[in-house]
Amino acid sequence: MKPLNQAIWKQGSLAVAIASGVFLILMGGLLLFNQAQGKIGRLVKSTELVRLHDELRQRPQDEALKQRIRKLDLQLRQNSFTELRISHNGTRAMILVTALFLASAHLARKQRRKLPDLLAWGPRRPAEENRSRLVTQYAVAALFGAAAVAAVGTSLQAVKLPPPPVAAPVAAIRFPTAAELRENWPAFRGFDGSGYREVSAVPATWNLKTGQGVRWVTEVPLPGMSSPIRWTNALFLTGANAQSNVVYRFDADSGKLVWAATLRPPGNKIPGPKVMEDTGLAAPTPVTDGQRIYVIFANAEVAALDFSGKQIWCRNLGPLDNLYGHASSLAIYQDRLLVQLDQSEAASKLIALNAGTGQELWQTPRPIACSWASPIVVEAAGKPQLVTCGQPWVIGYNPLDGAELWRVNGLDSSELAPSPVCAGGKVIASNPGGAVLAIRPDGQGDVTAANVAWKTVSGVPSVSSPASDGKRLYLLTGEGQFTCLDPATGQVKWSHDFADEFYSSPVIGGGRVLIVTRKGVAHVVENADQFRELGKSELGEDCNATPVPDRQSLYLRGGKHLFCLTESAPVAVNRPKD
Repeated sequence: MKPLNQAIWKQGSLAVAIASGVFLILMGGLLLFNQAQGKIGRLVKSTELVRLHDELRQRPQDEALKQRIRKLDLQLRQNSFTELRISHNGTRAMILVTALFLASAHLARKQRRKLPDLLAWGPRRPAEENRSRLVTQYAVAALFGAAAVAAVGTSLQAVKLPPPPVAAPVAAIRFPTAAELRENWPAFRGFDGSGYREVSAVPATWNLKTGQGVRWVTEVPLPGMSSPIRWTNALFLTGANAQSNVVYRFDADSGKLVWAATLRPPGNKIPGPKVMEDTGLAAPTPVTDGQRIYVIFANAEVAALDFSGKQIWCRNLGPLDNLYGHASSLAIYQDRLLVQLDQSEAASKLIALNAGTGQELWQTPRPIACSWASPIVVEAAGKPQLVTCGQPWVIGYNPLDGAELWRVNGLDSSELAPSPVCAGGKVIASNPGGAVLAIRPDGQGDVTAANVAWKTVSGVPSVSSPASDGKRLYLLTGEGQFTCLDPATGQVKWSHDFADEFYSSPVIGGGRVLIVTRKGVAHVVENADQFRELGKSELGEDCNATPVPDRQSLYLRGGKHLFCLTESAPVAVNRPKD
């Protein structure tokens, strides 16, 4: 290379290194400023939203106030997405410019080492040197300007929440009858959240090594804490990793994987949240109306699919700010998909989506701290009620329009996971570290003083939800204390300490009650007023999901497999295809 050209290359590469270094400093400052503003924390800490929620507690029926809260909530969510876009695009720009900086700095240093003796350059040519210098400066300035404008312009682009896709006209959804709901297991802990199915096959024992009582075993491709649901011969569950949210359908008779559907949300993909291992990315249990499956994941992607695995609609309700990750399961009433999104008093809300289109039907702000309990829909006090638990309230809503019916103050736990259950005409709510409350679900407004029928501190669950057949109420603590009570009075009938760790909830059926430890050890006891253990078996892997009983089989999700168990059956092992 000629000495003059070599000098130009040196000068140009040095200028590029300086320009890219300045860009990195400016962009780094912008990202630090964005971080200091709080990103998603701004949504949660909005003093205005907190003030409005305080007012709502005083005037729970004020529709104008609710509308102001919804509008402000939407604005804050859009601002949060804008800040996320700045952070992500700024980071990408810094990575590219860092590579440019390193390359140009290396080239400048390399040219410096190879510069020849100045006396060997020959006569100077000032005009050519000035022209080359100007060309280099203009090129560097243009490169720097283009990179800065592209990065900052893209970062600051307004972000809109992805709307549900415009869909073709959909067929009307026929809501299943009460008999159909009872015959199947369409939601977390059954159709009414009680964990009870009268005619059920709950085997007392099984043995995976010999195949005794094991009908089939099938691998589940992705992990998840969600429990299975069943409709006729179809089993549905979810799994997820950092890249994908997936819905699975298994054949209940053979255990074979029928299909796996990965969600395809519209618009920009929203980053997944940081979640605890105890919750994971696929903790909420799906729900079905017999025609479609509805799912939600930790990143707030909610979707509907038909029984062939075709996605009907998908949208995102985030971002969510949840310490452990979103875990509340979905509920459904007629054509309304009901979503409980508890994050903080400034952001918690109930949302009803049109089951056919995903469009929002109503939204009700909730004066609730973060919780992981799931809602239930029950017929109580002569009307349908959507019952929820979250610090500090147990609240009953009208599932048709989201109007609050009644509320009871009594849940002071900051880590509230057990879901409510309706037993003996009362709503049973658990306050981990406190008491179990039995509430008469009638009246209006704050009925704390008048409607708490009884309380007990015996066997208060910490994670597992209560189960009841209407005659007996079963409570299971995280440490293994299993207690049977009379739901009418709260009187303890018996209590037994299994001295093990439990997350899954009890299920009742066929005169038996099944509980499963986190290590996969199953205990079957008699559904009776005296304690009697009927059998003990092992899955051979962890278990956090709640079992699903039906007339002939019991379905259990372990850490890696889906199991079908019966009183006596040959074993078949199904593995996912590569």
